[in-house]
Amino acid sequence: MVNIDALLSEWAYRCEKGYPDMDSPSDLRVLKTILKEQGISLPEFQEQVITEQEEKKKKVTASDIAKLVQDMEKDGVLKDKHLTFLNQYLTSRPFKDTVDNFLKTKNIDGDTLSKDETPAQDQLFKILQDEGQVEEFTNYMKDPINLSDLPKTGNLFDEVKKASGLKDSTIQRILHLKGTEGGRGVGKAELFLSMFFGDVKMRIVGKGDLTWNNKYLEVKGSAARLGKRAVAWLGYKNSILGKLADEYDKSDKALPSLIANLADEVDPPTDLPKLRDGIKEFAKEAYSSSDLIDKLVDGLSDEDLKNENKIRKVLTTLYYDSYAKSENVEEFIFVNTAMRTLKDKTKTFGRYNSRYRLFGADEIENLINTNQMTLSGTIATDDLYPSLNTI
Repeated sequence: MVNIDALLSEWAYRCEKGYPDMDSPSDLRVLKTILKEQGISLPEFQEQVITEQEEKKKKVTASDIAKLVQDMEKDGVLKDKHLTFLNQYLTSRPFKDTVDNFLKTKNIDGDTLSKDETPAQDQLFKILQDEGQVEEFTNYMKDPINLSDLPKTGNLFDEVKKASGLKDSTIQRILHLKGTEGGRGVGKAELFLSMFFGDVKMRIVGKGDLTWNNKYLEVKGSAARLGKRAVAWLGYKNSILGKLADEYDKSDKALPSLIANLADEVDPPTDLPKLRDGIKEFAKEAYSSSDLIDKLVDGLSDEDLKNENKIRKVLTTLYYDSYAKSENVEEFIFVNTAMRTLKDKTKTFGRYNSRYRLFGADEIENLINTNQMTLSGTIATDDLYPSLNTI
């Protein structure tokens, strides 16, 4: 004898929605499978009902679509926006597989973003479709430009526009597309660089953003930080610098000014070797992966210790260098992705949007010393990893 309650419970468990829907062919197929597993045969008329339900769900034909459009037009509900969408959708379909296959070679597929988001390749294709630029992109992807051919600094928007001929809005929308992958963010410009440059692809082996000519390329947009968010120096009060600050009644949170002010104390004069030890102690706690700590701190003269700008450059270099070495970054690209708010509260692209700087990890010290790279914030006791001033 069939246990109806157990059968229904099993059927509901296997259905997508958690309960059976008699109008769903897939739910009816699940029922057929369960009955077959239990050696139960459906009466012929019930088999016919299921077959008829499945037949109803057969593929929609072109004639069905044409009739639907005609009926909508006849009923006066067909709007220009509907026709525009249909035209964009249908004219782009022949290119979908070609674009998807190209993006797959760049490691842009259903695994690029988290499972809760629309797949990356579909988001990118929809932008091209909305802008009516699918065919133009398929022509471009046959011979894309290489990042290796670009100068060290410039404007990504200008370079891609010149090479592809795509519309401004298409390029900007893709440049600012972002998402998440697992626990990390897929930032602005990452998908863009992979999509438009022949020698760049999303990185899938090891951690990191992109692979550029088999090297790890780290991408940083405006207001980005190196690795961590705002983190305070928890051991400050019991550190050498903390005790010196307490001794000389210094309240500076910004470390460059704190160190310079301590070095400038004359009554009684600060023990400068001890101050250097304090800087090293701090650096080895905050930027432990850098192997430049002793070299840079010992390279500061007594007068340099009183120079806030020189202290700032040393700490900034250690901040960058520690991140590069801990993450094994070989190359960086900084991209200005800043937005600005207009008077009517709408947002648009900032004045220097799309400007970039491309550099190797071994160039960090020189770029900082020559004032070509700075921070938008200050390294401080309450913020060890301030935002970058990308470009």
